[in-house]
Amino acid sequence: MKLTFKITIVLTIILFTITGCISYKYSEKDLFRPRKENPISHLYTFDQYLVNTPDGIKLEGWHLSQNDAKINFVFFSGRSGKIRYAIPFFNMIGENIKANIFSINYRGYGLSEGNPTIDGVIEDGKSAINYFLKEKDLNKGLPTYIIGISFGTFISLNVMDIDAIKGCILISTFTSTTEAIETLKKTIIPFYLSPFVKIDIDKNIYKLDNLSLIRKIKKPIILFNGSEDSETPYQMSEKLYNETPSDKKRIILINGAEHNSIILEDRYSEEVVVEIIKFLTEVVGEKEIVK
Repeated sequence: MKLTFKITIVLTIILFTITGCISYKYSEKDLFRPRKENPISHLYTFDQYLVNTPDGIKLEGWHLSQNDAKINFVFFSGRSGKIRYAIPFFNMIGENIKANIFSINYRGYGLSEGNPTIDGVIEDGKSAINYFLKEKDLNKGLPTYIIGISFGTFISLNVMDIDAIKGCILISTFTSTTEAIETLKKTIIPFYLSPFVKIDIDKNIYKLDNLSLIRKIKKPIILFNGSEDSETPYQMSEKLYNETPSDKKRIILINGAEHNSIILEDRYSEEVVVEIIKFLTEVVGEKEIVK
């Protein structure tokens, strides 16, 4: 009788656990995922370009320019975002820094042709930089820095060997695929199930290794992370910071910010821009960039 009772208790706990894990209320509100689009600030003049890659893909490019610009930023977005989603961040930059911004949609995103692959979007990043630096009407001969967020930090680090790039700004960055998977498992899988869960990852995805890339970076670099970022936690940025041999580097924690809100919400993006200004003026030595 005692054994039967124990089995019943165990089965009840297992059943409760399973039903607790798979039971989910899906409301009408959950059906919709609206994303507001923001207008580009009147401070910018907006132009679109087509950037050709060596493998024949045409990429959509954006250029936001200001008459009094003293610096260029080339921006690389995350894996789920088109250029447009970063407009709030671009506007915050425009309000505080005398800067021009150039960005592309990776192949398969926005109006860009093709389908995305890791090797393909690396080529997109290099094509964007080469195009921008070749076109004097775009770069105006101004110092150029890279800004990348999330997956875009990987593209950023892949183009840092180009001489004309003076430094980079990495936001919500990651270390490697291996560590990102472990973080993902801790976030979405209960700890008592984690040992039994295997995530089958395409071998190409293991190319996403910012640790090996950042060990080659000696140019100025600043890293940002939100304190509430569960996708790429602060410890990843800290590890990258410690690995770069650059002698001009900073790491900034933005309290309250999550993975994307760090550039999408003004209360966080303003702090990011202020710290970018401090870094470029105090550490790098850029002049007259502040409005």
